[in-house]
Amino acid sequence: MLATNTTNTIALATATGTADVLGLTLENLTAAAVAAPIDVTVLTATGGFFDAAFKATGVDLTTTAAKGNITIDMTSFTGAAKIAATTAGTGVAEGKLDIQTGTGADTITVSAAAAGVDGVIKTFAGNDKITTTGAEAFAITAGAGNDTIVPDSTGVNTVVFENTAALNGVGTITGFLKTADIINWVQGASEVAVTGALTTTANAFYQLGGLTADKADTAAAVATAVTAGATWNAAAATAWIAASDDNSTAIYEWTDVAGTAGVQESEITLVGTIDAAMTSAELATATSIV
Repeated sequence: MLATNTTNTIALATATGTADVLGLTLENLTAAAVAAPIDVTVLTATGGFFDAAFKATGVDLTTTAAKGNITIDMTSFTGAAKIAATTAGTGVAEGKLDIQTGTGADTITVSAAAAGVDGVIKTFAGNDKITTTGAEAFAITAGAGNDTIVPDSTGVNTVVFENTAALNGVGTITGFLKTADIINWVQGASEVAVTGALTTTANAFYQLGGLTADKADTAAAVATAVTAGATWNAAAATAWIAASDDNSTAIYEWTDVAGTAGVQESEITLVGTIDAAMTSAELATATSIV
């Protein structure tokens, strides 16, 4: 048990055998008086107790801060990480969570009481599950792998998509609040409503909402609906599509082939689903492109 009224320092020795690397749970349960940040970036130290064998095996980490921030950097880990991090401070500058994991199938559960700072969660390859609760706003980048994202914290949660289908995998987003939460794209082009005459433009984010039941549930249905929604001029370009029906939204990468107008089922790759029905206007409101 770590001390609850001071800064805790953990000296990590080198693991020497398989008995040292089969599993570990770290707990930092703090009293209300503790205000110092908790920084667990030492977990990645070369030659520390978390050597290569331990990082490949996986680790459970539970940590709580009364007022301080929590920073966890496990980007060098290849095993599955199970992280539960909580901050209780409610001040404007208290309780920021900054968590990054490696390539394992990670489970991250975070809760922050403060609404004045923006937390960061970033994972890489692996089929990860990320759940946020509390009042903090989080920027969530799940990376490659088929990830489950549950943005249940009441702050404005931003789900960040990478710039290729391969870097995204397929993300399943549940609990998305369409009037507040954000779909963030790093491609840097514009949002375009599917209507009128359109020419496929690289990195454009084409949006078609308000579809009837099942029209966003399969690649074939999305291709048909988006093709019918506008008069298309084909171009060799990779763009993005968001289509939403009566109960869900699907997001696709679209690699258009010059000479074939409209969207073909073979040209699109699913990168994410959201359990929210949206109109085209609501899709535009819920999207941010940087």
